[in-house]
Amino acid sequence: MNKQCIQCSKSFRIEESDKAFYKKMEVPTPTLCPDCRAQRRYVFRNERVFYQRKCDLTGKDLVTIYSADGPIKRVYNTRDWFSDKWSALEYGRDFDFSRSFFEQYAELMYEVPHPALWLLESENSDYNHCCYRLKDSYMNSATDKSENAFYCNISIGCRSIADCMAVENSELAIECIDSDKMYSSAYCQQCSNCMNAYLSYDCSGSKYIFGCSGLRNKEYYIYNKSVTKEEWEKRVPEMLSSHNELTEAIKKAYETSLKIPRLYNAVYNSENSTGNYIWNSNNCKLSFDVRESEDLKFITYAPLRAKDGMDAYAVGLGELFYEANFGPVGYNNKFSMWIEDGPNNSEYNTYCVKGCDNIFGSVGLSKQKHVILNKQYTAQEYEQLRGKIIEHMKETGEWGEFFPHEISPFGYNETIAPEYYPLSKDDVKRNGWNWREDTGGSYGKETVIPENVPDDIHAIDNSITKEVFICGTCDKNFRIIPQEVQLYKHVGIALPRKCPDCRHLNRVKLRNPRRLWERQCMCTQPDHKKHDGRCANKFETSYDPERKEIVYCKDCYNKEMY
Repeated sequence: MNKQCIQCSKSFRIEESDKAFYKKMEVPTPTLCPDCRAQRRYVFRNERVFYQRKCDLTGKDLVTIYSADGPIKRVYNTRDWFSDKWSALEYGRDFDFSRSFFEQYAELMYEVPHPALWLLESENSDYNHCCYRLKDSYMNSATDKSENAFYCNISIGCRSIADCMAVENSELAIECIDSDKMYSSAYCQQCSNCMNAYLSYDCSGSKYIFGCSGLRNKEYYIYNKSVTKEEWEKRVPEMLSSHNELTEAIKKAYETSLKIPRLYNAVYNSENSTGNYIWNSNNCKLSFDVRESEDLKFITYAPLRAKDGMDAYAVGLGELFYEANFGPVGYNNKFSMWIEDGPNNSEYNTYCVKGCDNIFGSVGLSKQKHVILNKQYTAQEYEQLRGKIIEHMKETGEWGEFFPHEISPFGYNETIAPEYYPLSKDDVKRNGWNWREDTGGSYGKETVIPENVPDDIHAIDNSITKEVFICGTCDKNFRIIPQEVQLYKHVGIALPRKCPDCRHLNRVKLRNPRRLWERQCMCTQPDHKKHDGRCANKFETSYDPERKEIVYCKDCYNKEMY
């Protein structure tokens, strides 16, 4: 079955298995294509833009993702928000059948207190967002179960890491991407079980490697050439510690990587799965950054066991969900965001936590049942009113749709949406969506210019933390914190000259996009089955055909690399 997206007008296909899922969830087929559905979810997720404002419960200063002049009227310190000092039921109201559901929901969402940051079970880690079980960490987003982590994203189970993205079970890692079990390494991508690995791509079981690609169980290599231990120890520390030499080495390492074939996807130990960055999963289709999960489709970032779900971002620890985003999803949950442990058997909720059950269209609830628009009902009253509201939403065309862009409390440019769906200010406004004119940050207050910063990390001491830097890309001011200096010096890596935001965006660009193309294997080995002089195997891959990399099917890749 083919449909036309009502937003971008592109045609998209709904498979029979999709129809079966929608029937099970008792929702209509979607009106938007998968990309437009993802974009709609992303506009509700601000991960990295922070503001200062007063806590509306205590009057104390706090850092939050909600600007003081935005639509969210009340913001509480996260610890106080999770406490019993207030009740979201105080904001309950009747449903008005003369008005649309989303209009009424937006009014409720803007009134009910929001937590300053979404941070669960963490210690000495106040300035992190979308994180779980952090300790002694600072300015991470979507990073869990880690200690001494700084400026990282979608990483888990790490210790003493900085500027990493999608890194797991690693220690002393800097600027690593899509890697696991790394130790004392920097600027590596899609590497595993490596130690003292630098500027390397797709290497495993190796140590003392620099600027290498595709190595397996090797040691003492520079740019894919074997060197002596003495040569390594003479050349590599100098290239790493000097910012100028490191910058040139990164360029050379990239050129080296283009000569080595790449596997068409990063799907490991997973059956019947398509997408990228999938580990130990089964039947996960068109999904990205998924771990230990099964029966998923159109899911992005599910690091903690998710099952039987479609169309979600940053979810886990749940089963049977649809458009349920930003947290542990519980059971039978749809159209929800910023959630924890559910809510179960529920629809259209935000910031509802601690095992809520049978709630509809509510905000900020904790341990509640049978609530609609934050008003308490008996079980029988709840079921009757819920049914009537759903029928009303079917008439207005709202039922089965995620929250519309227009009611997001964030400007498009405050959210993660531009990282994957970049739009100009004019395009955003033309769509009728929100745009934030001032996203914070300081400019022109630098106390040091890049040329005056010592080139070598070993020539830098903690006095550098008193300076205000200017970003070499966007001119925004930023500081280096003492923990960064300590970690960079320990690993022997030159300090960055870009602000944390630009470093983050650079890592986003280094990763493959969250979409697939159909391509043919580029292998031309003579002992492979040929089609016009090359392997005939075809596949879906996140490597755009316009890119420079050599992309192989699994058979050809394994033959050449192992």
